[in-house]
Amino acid sequence: MKDKKLGRVFEGSAEYRFLDKLESEERKPARQPDVSFVRQERLPKKLRSYPNVVPDLGVEVESPSDLPYQVEAKIEVYLKAGVGLVWLARPYSRRIDVYRLSKGLIPEPLGIEAKLLGEDILPGFRLAVRDIFDFPADSDPEPDK
Repeated sequence: MKDKKLGRVFEGSAEYRFLDKLESEERKPARQPDVSFVRQERLPKKLRSYPNVVPDLGVEVESPSDLPYQVEAKIEVYLKAGVGLVWLARPYSRRIDVYRLSKGLIPEPLGIEAKLLGEDILPGFRLAVRDIFDFPADSDPEPDK
């Protein structure tokens, strides 16, 4: 991405204060996607700890302690704020759920044999879901030691 100057990837410490875009929210807590991407033309001239921009792509990684309604609420906030594409990585089921701003909370589940595409957010980006979850499944036998 750097060679193509498509934008900038941020790791989980980037905090976005984009809830001010949502009229129904009185408090404006920071949101920290596990990974996010902002297209080059939308990057602020000065990057601060709280970018004053909505990311184009948000990536969340589901953990064992996540409750389904909490994950859905987080995705809903991202979409309402205008995040164009959200990838929810589900390591335990080895799948990626793709949410698009245009489709709302209707995910497209991508299994281990699928390809994850950057669509219009990251043109040309393709990654096999298999490569993301390149570790033995829980049901796989332990290797001999």
